[in-house]
Amino acid sequence: MLLTARLFIAVGLSLRGVASQTPYSETLGPLAWTAPGVFPTSLYQSYYNDPTATSAEPQPVITDPITHETYPYWITNPETIPESDTFEPHPFPPPVSTLELAEVAFQQILSIASSPGFGNDTCARCLAALEVGKFVALATPEQTSLLAVRVCEYYNFTTDCEGEYGPFDTGGVIAQVIQLADVAGYDGQMICNYFLSLCPVPPTSPLDLTNWFAKPKPDPLPAPKQPTGQRLKVLHLSDLHIDPRYTIGAEANCTSYLCCRPGVYNADNPEQVVLPAPRYGSFYCDAPYPLVVNAFQAVQELAGGDDGFDFTIFTGDLLSHDSHTLLSAMYTLYTETVLYDLIKQLIKTGPVYAVQGNHDTYNYAQNSPYNIENGLVNQYNWNYDHLAALWELDGQLSPEAAQQARTHYASYSVQRQDGLRIITLNTDFWYTQNMFNYINLSSSDNSGMLRFLTDELQDAEDAEERVWILGHVQSGWDTADPLENPTNLFYQIVDRYSPHVIAGVFFGHTHEDQVMIYYNNNATNISVANAQTVGWIGPSLTPLTAYNSGFRVYEVDSGTFEILDSYTYIANVSLFPELDGQTQFGPVFELEYSARDTYGGNITWDSSDPLNATWWHLVTEAMYADPALVEAAAAVVAVVGSEENGDIDPAGCLGQNSLYKTLGLPPGDEETPLLHDAHRTKPTRTPIPWSQLSILLVLQLAEPLTSQVIAPFAPELIRSIGITGGDEAKVGYYVGLMYSLFFATQAVTVLHWSRLSDRVGRKPVIMTGLLGLSLSMYSFGLSRTFWGLVVSRSLNGALNGNIGVLKSMMAEITDSTNIAEAYAYLPISWMAGGTLGPMIGGALSHPHERFSNIFGHMEIFKTYPYLLACAVPATFSSIAFLVTLFFLKETVASPVSIRRIIKLRKSKANLTLQNVVGADGPKPPTPFVSSKAAVEPLPLRALLIPRVIISAGNYALLAIVDISYRTVLPVYMSTPIDLGGLGLSPQMIGTILSVYGLMNGVIQIMLFSRVINRWGAKKVYVFGIASALPVFALCPAINVLARAQGYSVTVWTLLVVQTLISIPLNFCYGSVFIYITASSPNRSSLGSVNGLSQMSVSIMRAIGPAFANSMFSLSIDKEHHYLHGMLVYVFLACLAFVALGVATLLPTKVWKDDAEETS
Repeated sequence: MLLTARLFIAVGLSLRGVASQTPYSETLGPLAWTAPGVFPTSLYQSYYNDPTATSAEPQPVITDPITHETYPYWITNPETIPESDTFEPHPFPPPVSTLELAEVAFQQILSIASSPGFGNDTCARCLAALEVGKFVALATPEQTSLLAVRVCEYYNFTTDCEGEYGPFDTGGVIAQVIQLADVAGYDGQMICNYFLSLCPVPPTSPLDLTNWFAKPKPDPLPAPKQPTGQRLKVLHLSDLHIDPRYTIGAEANCTSYLCCRPGVYNADNPEQVVLPAPRYGSFYCDAPYPLVVNAFQAVQELAGGDDGFDFTIFTGDLLSHDSHTLLSAMYTLYTETVLYDLIKQLIKTGPVYAVQGNHDTYNYAQNSPYNIENGLVNQYNWNYDHLAALWELDGQLSPEAAQQARTHYASYSVQRQDGLRIITLNTDFWYTQNMFNYINLSSSDNSGMLRFLTDELQDAEDAEERVWILGHVQSGWDTADPLENPTNLFYQIVDRYSPHVIAGVFFGHTHEDQVMIYYNNNATNISVANAQTVGWIGPSLTPLTAYNSGFRVYEVDSGTFEILDSYTYIANVSLFPELDGQTQFGPVFELEYSARDTYGGNITWDSSDPLNATWWHLVTEAMYADPALVEAAAAVVAVVGSEENGDIDPAGCLGQNSLYKTLGLPPGDEETPLLHDAHRTKPTRTPIPWSQLSILLVLQLAEPLTSQVIAPFAPELIRSIGITGGDEAKVGYYVGLMYSLFFATQAVTVLHWSRLSDRVGRKPVIMTGLLGLSLSMYSFGLSRTFWGLVVSRSLNGALNGNIGVLKSMMAEITDSTNIAEAYAYLPISWMAGGTLGPMIGGALSHPHERFSNIFGHMEIFKTYPYLLACAVPATFSSIAFLVTLFFLKETVASPVSIRRIIKLRKSKANLTLQNVVGADGPKPPTPFVSSKAAVEPLPLRALLIPRVIISAGNYALLAIVDISYRTVLPVYMSTPIDLGGLGLSPQMIGTILSVYGLMNGVIQIMLFSRVINRWGAKKVYVFGIASALPVFALCPAINVLARAQGYSVTVWTLLVVQTLISIPLNFCYGSVFIYITASSPNRSSLGSVNGLSQMSVSIMRAIGPAFANSMFSLSIDKEHHYLHGMLVYVFLACLAFVALGVATLLPTKVWKDDAEETS
């Protein structure tokens, strides 16, 4: 160690010797320097510790010269150094808005669809897209519907994505399901399979039945019940599908059902009715009232006898096969009320045990489980409560059973005194189209419905009772109707409790007369020994699709409750047209066949033995042996009324899978289409109601007359009252302000007038508006000060709510077939007003000078030179008031008097209490009713839906583009040429504007309807907005020519060209009115929608003139001359480009007028 040290010292000395021999510059310092051992404490004013200590590093107190903050000791103290920086901000991006989130989600879905990372795996793409949708549903549920609509429209899933997935249809259901479903797992695979066909069908989930059954199946089975020889008579009704909207004489052989409705047609001959709908129904239509009533009468006469039926079973489906957009909760309750009342009145029966069908709810087929985790557990109770109350009425169900139905999805269990237990199921919980089934589907019983069934069957087994199970959608027919998981569990339940407990299972849904056979052990060994239970599928009373109207009657042993025979009755629908035009005869109902007689001829079976599963299995064996028996069966099983089913394949009739064996033809497609077919409607044109339309056009004339009459003299009037102080540049500003006042005050009140008209009726509001127009115009003509003009124009706008109300009336007296033609005449009023108003204003201002021989001696016209011009439209409004009073018909169905509204508001609390209790005792709670079918006007918040906002937004932008140009135009024309105008007189301006108005009106009448029908409302609207751009560009161009050439032929030619090019801009009004009318959620809110749109327009019209004329004033300002006099035209062009951008949001196909279709 010592040696090593000495060695290093020696080496160091030798190196030092070498260094000392190196040349060294005199300018540098010493070769070495020894630092002091003490830290220079003078460097800092203060320290957190002792800087002279040698045991710790100095910690000076540091103050930042920029922030003037002193840094704390703990930030450098080794003992207190923070392990993570929690004391300073770490910025995250701000949250996006709900609309931005939906847009990002949409783009992500498109990216997933096109990403090469998924290869050809469409299922993985679909699941990933559902994950994106899930986060949208969780973060902003209301945007889920809009996202679904956008995806649908992008991929063209249907022709009416808004109608199917919008917020007023299944949008809310979709949001709930995507929120709660395991979209990356089994639920998502089933959604992508059934709804999008992008995933293969996942395998049926394995069942763990370890603790499902309280007791094992008895072995041996209890001794079977012994027959009594006494027969019960039971009626089986199914699939009534009454159509109260059935239209006699409409097309009954339409291209796409539902036929026998207005507007449907046959594609081979669309211009005429090929097969007029008979009074009693047709094969492609649901059942009209007369058919239902006659069928119920026939039931009693043919099979009821003097004693009637011991009881009746009804296996569901009351409502017509309407598309989703035509349905509502109100329509559902109406149909339930009608049909259960008819059964009660016309059929002599004991209790009626009924089930809810897939059509008997709203939205169609939707029922949510009570354990849903979003707080909406009672969202379908309105229907369960109503059904239970109807069933309880007059003792059809006991109060206890009715209460059970209220709390078990309209399902219940009834213990009859004769030893039979009836258990009903809501089979929507295994129906493929109930979207709520795709939440936790792997559980096989996400609703608890099958738990309820199992418990009731166990109670029946313990009580030694027989059971009938009633449902609507059959189990396990194919993958189009029942879901595999829940029906797989249902099979295990049937296997466990058959044949000793379950005596029969009864369904409807297929519209056919069919039978199912349940075998044990999942039908792994189909044999006579393993046949356990029969599933009876009842025929439909509705003829849809291509079936004779039918019902079934059973003879049942009162001890075993097994069916001894089944009788099917039908009416031959093909004969119904022969019954039209007379009232002596109705349809003939007759016995079609007996099951025992038709199928039992080749079977050794005692006459008193039941038609149980063993018997039906023997029937199928006989069919295999004798194909002729299949053909005979085919003639009756489907109750078919036409030949469209083609040849019968015996093997097809014996279709079977691993779970069941069934006898009958393939089921008819009873699914309700989500949408009308593209060929669904090519409506025949409804004649225009000219008498009322003419009155509306005359009344509409009042507003453009009063607003446009001041156009020629407004600049001169402003100059004459001295408000500008002689500054010509300020004229445009004050003229614009005067125009804006009308629309500003109208914006404040027009929505209230329109909403009031939804309540009290259109006529009272229109008459108030006309009276306001008249009085305010007289006041305007008598005003000699600027503030007098301000008050008059303000009253004019505030008292006038007619514009929105008149448009509502026009929509109410027309329909989708003639509304475009009616709106083509709307410009007559505006153009006539635009023609006559300026003409009157220009011709009748200063009448004491222009018509001195008539008015020269009248001092009033010298003092008030514009009174006569204002008096003409004022008087016209007074005459229009009288026309409204005596000749206009009210279009609001049940207007409420203003006195009544005031009284209702004052006694709102009492009224609410009366609605619940009433004079006649308690009433059932009011159900939720879809806004599409509501008869009451909706609240304002409910109107703020995308299509209303889009329509109103486009209308508002059109208005600001148009009004800005129209108010600048007369100022431009009257401004001297050297300042950028044309220097025309009021009379010439009036003439030009009048000619323009006349041309516009004529062209609109001749072309608007044709153009709309040819190119559609959107293309016409976009083209009209685009036409404004060259119109604006021509203004400075004409001024340049006028400066150089004066009033040359070229100048006048360009003025004519400008006028013609501006006409398409007015086509936009009719186009956007069509969108506004169609956007209304219901007919009763049409006035409010028009009022909302008009309010937005009035705001724009209040802003537009002031801004535009101010821009014009700045443009011609001699000192600044902004943009070389082009500022106003750049401003107008920018407005047009914004309007074009928003126009892209309009759908190519106008939204369906649901208000019209549900009326």
